[in-house]
Amino acid sequence: MEYKEIQKTKIARFNNFIQVRRVLDIKGDHLIFQLWPNSDERSYIKVSMPETYKIGDCIDLIIERMSRTSHRVTFIGRTPEKFAPAVGENIS
Repeated sequence: MEYKEIQKTKIARFNNFIQVRRVLDIKGDHLIFQLWPNSDERSYIKVSMPETYKIGDCIDLIIERMSRTSHRVTFIGRTPEKFAPAVGENIS
């Protein structure tokens, strides 16, 4: 699998504010994920090929809080294996 340059190194990921999230559910062409690590709030993002993802996969996102009640999510792609947390490991 080919990854974007901003996903390949720990420094690039940090500098570009990339966060890892697990896919919690798939509804149509939307991936559902936990928005903030310490809350139950969920969000979703539309992808062009949802059939290539499954529940439990890790995805890379840039999540920006715009205000107290709104946020902007940029989908980067599937998380490279070396940055994906182990199964059952808490993502924060």
